[in-house]
Amino acid sequence: MNDQRIIVADLSWSTSAQDIRELFETAGRVSGVRLVTTDSGESIGVAIITMNKSDADRAVALFDGTVINDKKIAVRAEQPDEQVVNRMFLSVA
Repeated sequence: MNDQRIIVADLSWSTSAQDIRELFETAGRVSGVRLVTTDSGESIGVAIITMNKSDADRAVALFDGTVINDKKIAVRAEQPDEQVVNRMFLSVA
């Protein structure tokens, strides 16, 4: 499998994983969505989405700068050096 993780930042705290999934599925098949939360379960405004590489590239091009729930989001592909940090600090497998 050629999966790519996408980092979505600057999300409104009211944005749900389902909201993200529905938007990103318009660019292709989404295999996973994870909202990053505090220990108490509150969103920190970041999501990590897993898609195949070509769909992920399309999603980044389509959605970077898009406004969702009154907030302009930043969307980019996760870089290899970020993977270790994300696993350590964000509990992302």
